[in-house]
Amino acid sequence: MSTPVRLDALNLACDAIFGSLPEYATEDQLLDAHKAWAQVCGYDRRWRDMPYEVLAVEGEFAVPVVDPASGKTSGCFVMAGKRDGMIRHEDEVYGLEHKTCSEEIHTPDAPYWRKLAIDSQVNTYALSSWQEGVKIAGMLYDVIRKPTIRPARIAKKPKKGEPNTGTLEELTQDGTYYGIEATKEEVEAAVETGRETPFLYGCRLMHDCTDRPDYYYQRRMIYRLDRDLLEWAEELWSIKGDIANTQLQSAQSDRPQVCWPRNSGSCMNFGTPCEYLGLCSGYDTVDSDNWVRRATPHHELDVQSDGEHWGVLTHSSVRTFQTCKRKAYYRYELRLDRADREPSAALYYGSLIHTALEAWWSFFLKKE
Repeated sequence: MSTPVRLDALNLACDAIFGSLPEYATEDQLLDAHKAWAQVCGYDRRWRDMPYEVLAVEGEFAVPVVDPASGKTSGCFVMAGKRDGMIRHEDEVYGLEHKTCSEEIHTPDAPYWRKLAIDSQVNTYALSSWQEGVKIAGMLYDVIRKPTIRPARIAKKPKKGEPNTGTLEELTQDGTYYGIEATKEEVEAAVETGRETPFLYGCRLMHDCTDRPDYYYQRRMIYRLDRDLLEWAEELWSIKGDIANTQLQSAQSDRPQVCWPRNSGSCMNFGTPCEYLGLCSGYDTVDSDNWVRRATPHHELDVQSDGEHWGVLTHSSVRTFQTCKRKAYYRYELRLDRADREPSAALYYGSLIHTALEAWWSFFLKKE
């Protein structure tokens, strides 16, 4: 690394990754940790000379839902969430949002960037900042593309004319793998099995991340005009009204769930069945042992809905309501979770990266 300052930030990020591992980590958890380590090392190399002043990291917000036409404030709903950060760049203040994705991001017209033109998360964060008295110009989307390469067999020797990196010969002769020092135990494990350990896999991935930074790391400023935010405020007021009316109808019905219509088009998003599909299709009931009820709809936030109804509108909950009202009913009104639910591999990896980036950016936080 070129400067001690950047090394300190990177050390904090790496400590955050491995410090979050359980005492008896599984092979998959170790693999994800070394994958995150490799990607954060590449991230530090890619962005070590960033031109931003860091104003805040991980800030929660909760603001009233307001009708922009009349100025009336909802007495039952608030808009809430967490921003990954706030930065200043060229005398303008921006929100900061970290994302991991599996999509192509290195071309300017990639679909990933196009959809952000109307993404409501940008609107929500910008509008809430405005209501708090900070006018932001937009959001800096800080995106990391997840790798597709997996642990593999290790070549015995390099191909003719190629450098001796990533081979058993490099490990046994130099004690390194892709130029990174390996312990005696790592070398012995590789020689015995002929395959990469999680650490050696991380070394190869780190080499790829630093060799192809544009493939893995991209940032874009996503801008919003005042009229965009006012339009979103109007939409949010309308959505709030739809939710309130549905809650009222549901409370007066003998079959409350039918007041929250199903959307069969969202039952198999990304090829994975919705966790509530059994309830919707009649193969399960809300009173079975398959379900537990959360004490609060948003365990990650300090602000909470009342004991009876869902009243905290986050980006995720609004999107869920727009996608499938029945899913919103089960998740936010009844607060149901699968009793046997475990975090998906994608969510677990995303949380590791998020934890590391929070530590990395916190190092540069402006000191008052």
